[in-house]
Amino acid sequence: MIDCLKTMLEETGLPVAYSHFKKAPKLPYICFYRNQKTTSGSDYGNEINDESYLIELYSVKKDVDAESKIEDVLTKYGISYFVNELYIDTENMYCCIFDIELYYKKEWAQCQQKKELLTNRKLP
Repeated sequence: MIDCLKTMLEETGLPVAYSHFKKAPKLPYICFYRNQKTTSGSDYGNEINDESYLIELYSVKKDVDAESKIEDVLTKYGISYFVNELYIDTENMYCCIFDIELYYKKEWAQCQQKKELLTNRKLP
């Protein structure tokens, strides 16, 4: 999921990194990371994932154009989001945070294989 989200965010044309850059590029840039993961499912195992990610846009000042690029990508892929903003005094930079949740089911083949293993298991 991380690679897929990174690829989507790269469509903005801005530098993108998971968690952080080793050396920060020129502003504006995007960092994103998984904030939380919840799994649930059926009798055969946890097949449904709910992952929360934070997408942080760093800029010198409020950058409506860069924010719009992120919003456009999220909208293009049908991803709902909440937005928070803050100014980081110690870094003299602005941060716009997009909070998203992604729900997905593991591949059916993986789930089916797990079901077969559980069904064919011999109990002592």
